[in-house]
Amino acid sequence: MSHKWISIIISTAVCTPIFYLMMNHFDSFGLSRTFSGAGLVFIHIGISLISAFLISFFISIFSKSVKNQNEMEDELRKNGLSDRFIEVAQSELNRFGRNELKPYHFRYIMFLTVAYCRRNRIQDALNTINRIDPQLILKRIGFRETAEIYSLQYYDAQVCICEAMNDIARLDNVMNAGKRWFDENAGKSVNHKILLDEIYSVYYSMHGEYEQAMKFADHCIGIGGRLPSLTGYSFKAKIYARMGDAQTANAMVSKAYEYAKNQVDLQELEDVKAFISKYTQIL
Repeated sequence: MSHKWISIIISTAVCTPIFYLMMNHFDSFGLSRTFSGAGLVFIHIGISLISAFLISFFISIFSKSVKNQNEMEDELRKNGLSDRFIEVAQSELNRFGRNELKPYHFRYIMFLTVAYCRRNRIQDALNTINRIDPQLILKRIGFRETAEIYSLQYYDAQVCICEAMNDIARLDNVMNAGKRWFDENAGKSVNHKILLDEIYSVYYSMHGEYEQAMKFADHCIGIGGRLPSLTGYSFKAKIYARMGDAQTANAMVSKAYEYAKNQVDLQELEDVKAFISKYTQIL
């Protein structure tokens, strides 16, 4: 059953008792006598149709967001930061102004920013991340731990932009702005640790402090488990690439492949291989 028929049924069910209450109220003033039986029917139908239109309008907005959200989650789970994810996420965000964003949009904004960075669409990445005011994340997100993760993801996405632009001055500004979050969230959940390890490994490798950068990559691997190991070896591959050591960088990718289990992991490693190719050619 379409949302139009649902809205008609709902509006009729809601408006009928309201209509009769209104008529009873008008009766006390003798107003209902001025309308014929047919006139009252047409008034009832008019009110119901207007209500049906309004209900249909709001249901369509809600159902579109739910459909987009389901499709984005499905795409992230199956294919990661794919072209289709970009298409659906951008379509969803285009429907809302900066001040109209819902809390669940924040997560997709961070993913979309990273997706644009990996395709070297820097201006799109900037336009996307600039839709978020990081100061509002805590106020808009009800759960403290979720707000902390979103805040770290925000700064991780900003670091991703700096890496894509190779802009160290911008990177330093991002790190100074996020220092409070980095200090407060060190040593918390696995997700907190992985995000911080990525942020710091990129920061130090961009500054040419490869030994420091490697410590954070090793720390990520040391967390234990499939995802930290996959991610940590990916960090190491990118650090060696910046050092110009393509052979060791590719060896780290091969090590990371041992922990890959799905299409999302494989796509992540393809992106790392593209990074290696880019930086070893530069050097």
